Amino acid sequence: MVRQRFRLFGILAVMSLAAAGCLPRGEPPAGHQILSDPNASLMAVLSPGAGATKQVLFFRPSQRQDPDLVDLWALTLDANDQPSPERLLFSGISSGLELSYRPSAGNSGFPIDARGRMYIFTSLGDDLFRVDVTTGDKQDVGPGDSFPILSPSGQRVAIRGMPGAYTLYESDDQTMIIAGIQAQFVGETLFYVSPDCNLMRVVARGVPEQVAAGIGNFSVARGTLLFIQHTAASTCADTGFLGPSDGAQAFLDSTTLQETPLPADVQFNPGNFSSDGHWMTAYRFDQKTFQSQQLIVDVTTGATETLDPSLGYGMWRPGHDELWLAADDLTKPGLSGASLSIKVPGQPAVTVPGVYPSGFNEDGRYWFSRGTPTDQLISSDLVGMADDPTGPRHHVVPEGSSLGFAETLGDGRLVVESYTSVEDFRNDDYLIVDPRDGAMTTLALRGYLSALGNDRLLGIFHYVFERGDLTAVDFATGHQTILASEVAMSAIVATNGTGGDFFPPNAGVVYQYRARYDSPWSGLWWTIVP
Repeated sequence: MVRQRFRLFGILAVMSLAAAGCLPRGEPPAGHQILSDPNASLMAVLSPGAGATKQVLFFRPSQRQDPDLVDLWALTLDANDQPSPERLLFSGISSGLELSYRPSAGNSGFPIDARGRMYIFTSLGDDLFRVDVTTGDKQDVGPGDSFPILSPSGQRVAIRGMPGAYTLYESDDQTMIIAGIQAQFVGETLFYVSPDCNLMRVVARGVPEQVAAGIGNFSVARGTLLFIQHTAASTCADTGFLGPSDGAQAFLDSTTLQETPLPADVQFNPGNFSSDGHWMTAYRFDQKTFQSQQLIVDVTTGATETLDPSLGYGMWRPGHDELWLAADDLTKPGLSGASLSIKVPGQPAVTVPGVYPSGFNEDGRYWFSRGTPTDQLISSDLVGMADDPTGPRHHVVPEGSSLGFAETLGDGRLVVESYTSVEDFRNDDYLIVDPRDGAMTTLALRGYLSALGNDRLLGIFHYVFERGDLTAVDFATGHQTILASEVAMSAIVATNGTGGDFFPPNAGVVYQYRARYDSPWSGLWWTIVP
């Protein structure tokens, strides 16, 4: 046994020496290298349109030789996807921000307006800069205690400077100083509360105009509908919503400016509307007993319907006037104290015992529920048909894991993300599940998502010590195409998708490759994924 152990160690030593003396090893990654630099960290790719040049943004260690700082660089890909020499865009950014903007699905990095200008601060509290990614021009636009507020089109930008004031930039860079608080865009129109407590708006290239008088607070309720709270105060501070006794409440249509009063003794939950906007939830708080009574409110009339006080939080089923409410008696073991109550306004609630609901898919066809008691961190979620809440439910993720997200495919199956640790978001599994029979197919393991398309996904899997296999996986067949093995660190789909497809056929991908040893392949790469 001793001799066998020694012989194995000797073989490993020889293999290590051979690897060190013969670089690089293995097959090169897919595509062609656009930057050779093992210290470059991919941040973003700006791809304004078909046939247009693409700007690849990346971090490097700071030229100031400060380990706590990084610099932001860019290179341009021409029409043939060949790179220009790299350009320094901004120096001295906190390295903590670099880690915050590692690319992944749903993370676009620093805010960028419609003209391709990025808003950057070196560290929270420092001045905010607007940097033109194409030209490198930069402008100091004031204190950087928060990122700017962009309109949906990115044409208008509001930047909070000194307390109680914003600078509004129009699409032609004309500016306007606005005194007020709580600024936010509703469509392309900026709304805010003036220092003397009036709700104001500024349309594109317009001037401030009063919308409603005596308003202490407001928020977007749904679409163009605003929830507002009146006040008798002569001056306003950004204190957030208080209780219903602090001022009359109403809905305000931001298009017609028609105001609909709401019951005075009710606290509203503006975000919890039914799909058609007809109903919403609210609660009435008893100051003597410190108990809350949950209500359903008819938005069109203000009429209310009281719910059973034992019912907990409710969510509206997408596409249906059904409020699904959860309750749980923690004194009972397991899920025996849990229950689901389905309430249609004006009708008695239907209760399903022993289940605890946790959400729906996008169209409300399927519903999710916990497979473990509510006091456990890992939920082992189940899925069933929402039209038959007492019918069979199947595991939507493997037992011992929790559901991260679910996306419905055209054939009715779900692409799901499962995780076993809330502390490691880069170690998730991706599967396809059929809620109708529970059939489950594994797509990829132990990694994180870079892009989710209509027919396939892109991600970095078998992730170990910040690196893994950059892999494209087809939903229909489960076929995996490994574009870069073992040491890919991040990837971004750089092709503008059509029809909402974020990983379409023949997509261009920029990715970061960093070997664990000296290698000329370390750097940034470009490839086309058929």
